[in-house]
Amino acid sequence: METELKLSLGKRHNAAFIRGMETLAAVMEGPADSRLRDVYFDTPDRDLARRDCGLRIRRRDGCYWQTLKLAQCAGGGLHAREEFEAEIAGPRLDPERIEHAPTRDWALMQGAALDAVFEVRLRRRRWLLDYASARIEVALDTGSIHAGERRAEINEIELELQAGPVDALFALAIELAQSLPLIPETGNKAALGYALLRGAGTPSPSAAQIPPLSPHISPSEAIAAMVREAMRHLLDNRRALEHGADPVECVHQARIALRRLRLAVAELNRIAPAEDQAEHAQALADCSLKLGAVRDLDVCMHETLPSLNGVDLCALHPELERQRVLAMRQARAALATPAFARLLLVLLRQLHRAALEAADRRLPLRDFVPRLLERHDRRVRRLACDWKQLSGQRRHELRKRVKKLRYLSEFFSGLYRARAVQRYLPLLQRLQQELGADNDAIIAGKLLTSLGRRRPALAAAVETTLRALREREADTRRPGQDKNVRLLARRDGFWKIRSARGHGKR
Repeated sequence: METELKLSLGKRHNAAFIRGMETLAAVMEGPADSRLRDVYFDTPDRDLARRDCGLRIRRRDGCYWQTLKLAQCAGGGLHAREEFEAEIAGPRLDPERIEHAPTRDWALMQGAALDAVFEVRLRRRRWLLDYASARIEVALDTGSIHAGERRAEINEIELELQAGPVDALFALAIELAQSLPLIPETGNKAALGYALLRGAGTPSPSAAQIPPLSPHISPSEAIAAMVREAMRHLLDNRRALEHGADPVECVHQARIALRRLRLAVAELNRIAPAEDQAEHAQALADCSLKLGAVRDLDVCMHETLPSLNGVDLCALHPELERQRVLAMRQARAALATPAFARLLLVLLRQLHRAALEAADRRLPLRDFVPRLLERHDRRVRRLACDWKQLSGQRRHELRKRVKKLRYLSEFFSGLYRARAVQRYLPLLQRLQQELGADNDAIIAGKLLTSLGRRRPALAAAVETTLRALREREADTRRPGQDKNVRLLARRDGFWKIRSARGHGKR
């Protein structure tokens, strides 16, 4: 079993990383430099990729090594795979030397259909460490992936566990991230190679995904899956933002990912409390605030203000854009600090420890999920029942509670009948959107008011725009909002419907 942590690092930090390795007392061997050339093989239908397997031939020090890696059984930066490696005579595949019998038989049947699909060229600098009762190989990989005419650069750190406890990988990564932004890498070189083959080598904004859940896993395993997916969602959009993808959508998706991550971590701490959980929660909230500042300006500039009739925004737009540039700079910086890297690594370590230590294995998921959703549903209903009397601040609180209930309902929806879910989940989505429209108008008003105070020369344009915004809101009636609040206050959640099969799906 190959177990490793993959960490991304900007090339400008390589020299500092190498200097840091030279000062580590735990180094037993190294640095040792080598040139690697990996050729990956697959069928025209990409059968291996669909099975999340990798088959490659590596040329190293004049020798050829054939390696099969099976599907991954970890996640969120920690990569754990069964690996079968054998030395072969030359650069051609030798299926007879594949030690995994089912794959060997399949490869022999494929014959010439198994062909080279992309190539990885690396310079690797490696060290061997005796660290925290573990033997760990540290590698700095710089190079490129080539798929036809397409190419992508690589610069990453791999910490591979050769012997000892997995926790030592996290401990070492956290120590190295004291001064360097070593961000957990959710993908791998093979995934990037296949992306190049599809013509998607440049990262793009990524939406949240709902991973399939088995009703037989423990509550801690289910919440851990939620944390890992939120982290994947966040890191994919962080990477896309770095590579110049649509900044408006990247920020939007990264902010959603942070909200989901904060919720998932809070629920994980209820099951397996972590040290310094309040500090971690505050760090996530601080990142969310910086992304929120950008998103608020995006919505104000591209949605709320353009919807106003008879308002000339030419005078306001340059100043709002200047604010957005500054806010974006701060958001990018927040997602590229050693503190952010350490936070993610600490959360990954918490996931690993929770899987080992959680005392919830006797509680079936079919009992845990209804309790979880019911707790959040009650928090929503407490406010929804007094809807007419709620202040603006309390309506905003209702919106946040609806959002949390929606995220949890979406994540666990696959455990229930689709018909029951579809009677409930769209109601949450509609109410969140309607409450969100109210909140967008309030935020736009605050941004404009602040702008008028800081820039007296724009006071007249600001006042005209604020007047148009107030008139628009006064004329806007959202009868669906009242209706959806009443429906939500009366409708049973899908987790209460006992006709569901399996987990709730009976």
